[in-house]
Amino acid sequence: MSDIIRDLARARRSKHLSQNTVADRMGVRQSVVSRLEHSRNARLDTILSYAQALGLELVVVPRSLVPRLRGLLLDGKGDEKQAPPLIRPRALAPEAERDA
Repeated sequence: MSDIIRDLARARRSKHLSQNTVADRMGVRQSVVSRLEHSRNARLDTILSYAQALGLELVVVPRSLVPRLRGLLLDGKGDEKQAPPLIRPRALAPEAERDA
């Protein structure tokens, strides 16, 4: 979970959103967002609410569909290193990234 939280916090910063703005969208105090971003564990419903406040959707897919999903995300062009940045859990990351 901490990888997902870290990636969502990175997405918040890249969208130039303050913790206060995200907290308002979630209907919570800024301190809740701060605790979430510094947490190693969080409730799934809180993470989903945080993602939605960022305009993102978390999706779980069977491992067998990961190669097909990668192809769709890349639009069938180039290799993964040239793809636009994605927030992806370690399970979707190439083997080398997961082992790092």
